[in-house]
Amino acid sequence: MPGLSHKNFSAWITMDKAVLPVYQEQKENNTCSGWIPSSVGQNFSVWWKDDSKSRIATSGHVFIDGRDVASAIMRAGRTKPVERSGAKTSARQLKPFIFSVLNLTDDDSIANPCDPALQEMGTIKVEITRVKIGDEVPFNGYEAQDHGPVHERAKKLGAHCTSFGPSKRTASSRTVAVSTAPYDKHNSDPHVTFIFKYRSAGCISFRSANCLLN
Repeated sequence: MPGLSHKNFSAWITMDKAVLPVYQEQKENNTCSGWIPSSVGQNFSVWWKDDSKSRIATSGHVFIDGRDVASAIMRAGRTKPVERSGAKTSARQLKPFIFSVLNLTDDDSIANPCDPALQEMGTIKVEITRVKIGDEVPFNGYEAQDHGPVHERAKKLGAHCTSFGPSKRTASSRTVAVSTAPYDKHNSDPHVTFIFKYRSAGCISFRSANCLLN
């Protein structure tokens, strides 16, 4: 299947129910990354799977444009992949992920061109950590706020970002979550991290023209 695979896990992004191709895959230590083509106005989903059928549970967190927007616990032995298609804002409400145009401004009072958070813009990151599952805890919804304008001097011309669609009711209600602790108390780092860097298809095609170097 297209997507990224590393350390017995795989992850992929779907848009219109089709898996997006990944270009220029790179692996370094526990991280695997690549570029995917995004299309403005299209909903997308983030998927991941344990390919090893491990007896160790994992906690997966989805960071989009640097924000923690979704998560899931994969219990030991699970073979079915996890899908996250939006930010769960309450027990029965979800705001879908949508690829969007990044708004630019030249107003220094609105946006800081040196904001370090801009390094995460245009990225979908999945961090998977080995855990021990604890007791049930109350479920807390995620915030789903669209990004404001980005300064044009930040050199993000042509970049995309993710916005959130209108809230919709989910098929099932989620009122509780579970607590977790690191599987290895001496190492709480992610077991594997997948990073999808997204831009328009045209931007990816002209990467040699420095469109993606910032």
